[in-house]
Amino acid sequence: MKRNIYSLLLIIALISSCKSIDDGDFSHFDEAPLFGMIYDSESSPVTGAVVVLDDKKSSQTDINGRVLFSAVSQGDHSVVITKEGFEDVQMVINFSTRNQVLYSTLISIESILDNLENALSLGKIIDAESFLGRASKIDSNNIRVKYLNIVFLTKTDKLEEALKEIDFLMESYPNDPYLILTHTKITGETNDQN
Repeated sequence: MKRNIYSLLLIIALISSCKSIDDGDFSHFDEAPLFGMIYDSESSPVTGAVVVLDDKKSSQTDINGRVLFSAVSQGDHSVVITKEGFEDVQMVINFSTRNQVLYSTLISIESILDNLENALSLGKIIDAESFLGRASKIDSNNIRVKYLNIVFLTKTDKLEEALKEIDFLMESYPNDPYLILTHTKITGETNDQN
């Protein structure tokens, strides 16, 4: 019996003195892979987004919105995410554990323009101005951006400026019914002011 107790104590001593190869501690490392997942505002993966880490390493998201950087050091890293038709994302992440995942959401110009239309319809001019600035930064030549800018100018009583913008736009789209109706409305409002 004594012999069994000594054997058991010896086994316990040996087990407790051994360090596990993988003790589950993910916080101590020199370099590790950094996995990322990029989605749009509707939680759909964004394919082909360019993710730049520390202005050095660059990778594109796959069809599932995933990106992988193979050897990233522990600590703070700057991240820039870009894709045509979306707002750029700039952030700093603290890569502190090996199992950490970079998640980010990209906002599309369509989503911003939908919010802009909603703000204009509700008369929320300050919100509309913010959405208009964000959309223009993504693509100032977008026809919808240009048209909603005209609506914004009309709502803020900048009728002369709106008329100039719509005349310019109608040169490219002379038969567009929305432009014709908006032009008629702005011309009528301008005449009412005079």
